Amino acid sequence: YKSVALDKDEDSLIIDFGTNAEMALIVEGEIYTASAAAGPAIEGQTIEKGRLASPNTICDIIKEDNNWRMRILDDDLLVQNGDLINPHNGDTIEKSDMTACGITGTGVIAAFCLGIGDGIIENGGIKENIYLQDDIYLTENDINNIGKALGAFRAAELTLAESSDIYLDEIDSVYMAGASGFYVDALKSMKIGQIPPSSTEVFQIGNTSLSMAKDIVLNPELLDELQEIADDIENNHIMLATSEIFEKIYSLELAIYEEGLNR
Repeated sequence: YKSVALDKDEDSLIIDFGTNAEMALIVEGEIYTASAAAGPAIEGQTIEKGRLASPNTICDIIKEDNNWRMRILDDDLLVQNGDLINPHNGDTIEKSDMTACGITGTGVIAAFCLGIGDGIIENGGIKENIYLQDDIYLTENDINNIGKALGAFRAAELTLAESSDIYLDEIDSVYMAGASGFYVDALKSMKIGQIPPSSTEVFQIGNTSLSMAKDIVLNPELLDELQEIADDIENNHIMLATSEIFEKIYSLELAIYEEGLNR
């Protein structure tokens, strides 16, 4: 995936979906990198009913008419249909054979996306809990934590774009790495601004660390090539902790989710 992204004649963004949200923007062969402290919310942590991906966790949600269909991991971590729920009051419209004991990161993204689409989330907050299945819900504090994590993604992406002298909507393709990046609904990520909406191609490439480790074992000379790339991008690494651009953009994101600033 590294060579494919570098060989393409287009502006590409590569993101490792996780607590640190490492990302690289490739513009005309130059690589600009940053690491945004997004926090653990998008992995289901710091969420009251959140859990890491495991059996009986809500991993996705699909809208059916005005209700939400839960999608739940079974004992083999395969996705099954859960209950059909009214998210406003928690009423069960249709019961399934699956039970839920929490919600994982990909489910959090789905609930956030649908919550905005249905008008439950407005100006970075909610008036009441978002009700899911089996007494699983999202609180206003959960929404704030999710929003601040997503804000870190957006602020980092905009900072990289500004540093490379392009607009965010000029990014052609996005590579979503990591377990969350592989299993999350890419369209929902795009709708809530986690990845640029201009992207015409989205590739979900999974755990690239394991893939790279395997490649190095099979071809130790690859380490020299990787070191050359690391040396080349050293001058284009943006320290977000000291970036005035990131500070200004992220302060607006915080204002939305902590102060209710209207977008």
